[in-house]
Amino acid sequence: MYTRSWIEPLNVKSRKGWLDCCNNQMAWDHFLPLFDRIISLASIIVDSSCTYHGSNSRFCLDSNIVAPLYAVAHRCRDPLIRRKAVSLLRKSHRQEGIWDSMIATKAAEIVIAIEEEGFGNVTSCADIPDWARICDVKVNFDTEGRVGTLNFSRPKNGMENGRPTTVETFTW
Repeated sequence: MYTRSWIEPLNVKSRKGWLDCCNNQMAWDHFLPLFDRIISLASIIVDSSCTYHGSNSRFCLDSNIVAPLYAVAHRCRDPLIRRKAVSLLRKSHRQEGIWDSMIATKAAEIVIAIEEEGFGNVTSCADIPDWARICDVKVNFDTEGRVGTLNFSRPKNGMENGRPTTVETFTW
């Protein structure tokens, strides 16, 4: 039987609640129980796939776990949860449609490094202030050239208004 009990603590019951997450990156902190649940379910899939298929790379046309794990690594600022997402991405070796787990892993690692830079030992999502959190993230990649670009918005410091767009190039 389907239960909504895990949704209740999220307090996102309206369009306004969702828009708060788009305008205020701190609003994503309310989703910690959901992010943790995604990690738990993805872990079951990755572990069973590794046991069944060995360490071979897998391809499927449908999106399965790569996009949700990347979303957790990108949106969740809890260091333990987001690093579990990155670890599962790295371990999965999957190509799901356009989502490649190795590219998603590299992009997620860059997002984490940018957001946590200069804050020392980040122990909770509260350690990363809103101004340090990046948003409007878009990942583009050239699989043959193994080059990707990460476009995102973020102020340069806590005193700046607005969120100018920045482009980071990476290889994998």
